[in-house]
Amino acid sequence: MSWLDEYQPLTGVRLNMIANQKGQFVGPNGSSRDISNVVDRELILKLRAISDVYVTGGNTFRNERYKVPRNGNLAVITNRTSELPSEVIALGPYSNEPEVQALIELKHREFQKILLEV
Repeated sequence: MSWLDEYQPLTGVRLNMIANQKGQFVGPNGSSRDISNVVDRELILKLRAISDVYVTGGNTFRNERYKVPRNGNLAVITNRTSELPSEVIALGPYSNEPEVQALIELKHREFQKILLEV
């Protein structure tokens, strides 16, 4: 059994983020892939698999070149909702507290296991 098997579905909200020793969330190419490794990527895939929906921001969606998932749901918080593929759940635009408003909207859509990716 791998340590990844220990992660269980959790009702509620999880937050996953990566940062380097300097506290930066992206590397020289503007992507978190520059500062992550194989284990980091295995973990994110596991967390996504046990979540109802995973959420990111519009800039991250574009910079990281997110793909529409085959299984599961992807939601993006953005003011530019018209630029998103139809399979992606568009959240926003919100006038204030976008993260709070997004979580409220996802709860109204009856998502129970939400993964926030920063």
